[in-house]
This record gives sequence, C-alpha cells and structure tokens, in this order.
Amino acid sequence: MNEENKVLRLAEEMAASRHNIDATLVMIRSSLVSMREKMSHAISELETKGSSADLSSLGSLHDQGAAVDGHVDRLRQQKIYMDQAMTFIKLIQVAR
Repeated sequence: MNEENKVLRLAEEMAASRHNIDATLVMIRSSLVSMREKMSHAISELETKGSSADLSSLGSLHDQGAAVDGHVDRLRQQKIYMDQAMTFIKLIQVAR
C-alpha cells in the first residue's frame, strides 16, 4: 500500500471512529431522555393520584440504567482508543 493510500485509509478510519463515538453519545442521550420522561411521568402520577398512582413505567428503569452503564463504558473505551490513535499520529510527526 503506497503512502497516499495509507493516509487516505487513516482518515477514513478516524472518521468512522468518530462516527461510532457520536452514535454512542446519541444512544446515551436518548436513553437518559427516556428515563427522565418516565420519572417525570411517575412524579406527576404521584402528585395527582397519590398512592393509587400507576408506577409500572418505572419497572424498566433498572434495565435502562444498566444499558446506560454499558454505553458509558463503551464510550470510555472509545475515547481511550481515540486518544491512543492521536498519540501515535503525533509520534509519527515528531519522528520526522
């Protein structure tokens, strides 16, 4: 593979990696928004209906929270790998 193709390939891989990080951020945000909406609804139910409020929507919060934890761990790893890639690129520049 010639040098020009390597640089192009590197740029493509970095763009794909950035896209993956952005997708992880969107998943975290959408999960948190969904959880917030469920909690807001439950609070409203409690305020209006008291002890007869339907809180069944809160049952999935634990699972959603666990999923968010997984996404946060994935994001942490992705950021570590991106930082490592940037460090290697900087080492190449220094080695000129």
